[in-house]
Amino acid sequence: SVGGEDGGTEKGIEEDELTNCDALHEMYHQFQLGDESKYAPYINYLKNQPAGRIPSEWSKAGKELLTKILDQKEGEGLPPYEALDRFEEEWLGICRGEDTPLARAAFFQLTSRDEDGLMVPFYDMHNHSNDPKKLNTIPAKPKKKGKPFTMRAI
Repeated sequence: SVGGEDGGTEKGIEEDELTNCDALHEMYHQFQLGDESKYAPYINYLKNQPAGRIPSEWSKAGKELLTKILDQKEGEGLPPYEALDRFEEEWLGICRGEDTPLARAAFFQLTSRDEDGLMVPFYDMHNHSNDPKKLNTIPAKPKKKGKPFTMRAI
């Protein structure tokens, strides 16, 4: 968790309960800039990724079918339990974002690819290969903030 000396925030909120609205709004802004973004090659790569790869991106009917297949009733059945409405709960609710196709694309790319709230293009592009002939990676996070991290291909 982040913040206070007890390991939580000053308000006692644990890190996993936080939504990184700043990062989400910045990603949406970069998506809006497109070719004008200083990160244009990476942003355009992300914008061209297919939608619908994670269940929270699916249609209402698709989510209902998955919930039925997983036999979810009042916290019973198989997970994921609360992941299907993340866009609505986090982006629209907590972050007060707008509901546009571009906002949805930015939200789902960030939330499915970030590493501790950060987007690291080189790491991200190597970590998300579905080609079995390509290497994926194992990151070794630094013990102290501000120190370099190591990324090993496996």
